[in-house]
Amino acid sequence: MAFKGNNACEAWINAKGNNTVSIRDSYNFSSMNDNGTGDYTFSFTDNMSNANYCAVGSCTYLIGQVARFRTLSPYVWHTNNIRIVSGYNDTSADDHETVTLVVFGDN
Repeated sequence: MAFKGNNACEAWINAKGNNTVSIRDSYNFSSMNDNGTGDYTFSFTDNMSNANYCAVGSCTYLIGQVARFRTLSPYVWHTNNIRIVSGYNDTSADDHETVTLVVFGDN
């Protein structure tokens, strides 16, 4: 069940961020663009009312069967999409097996 309205979870996504990128499952995201290593743009199905929303996420990199947790940072907010970068630290971006993002705000 999804709850809509001001300050609610307006979008979420679980995506594959390495090799051939793809959306595994989502709510209110229509597409994913691979801008380069660890750099992705996610487009909303229904636009946000403004670009002052909150976005939080996580990413995982697998080495064999061991998950290595990495950082994910939103860095460009638009009403129709959000761009994020994921990486190991502040000096290198990396592609990740799993990229998740949740957006709270108004749409």
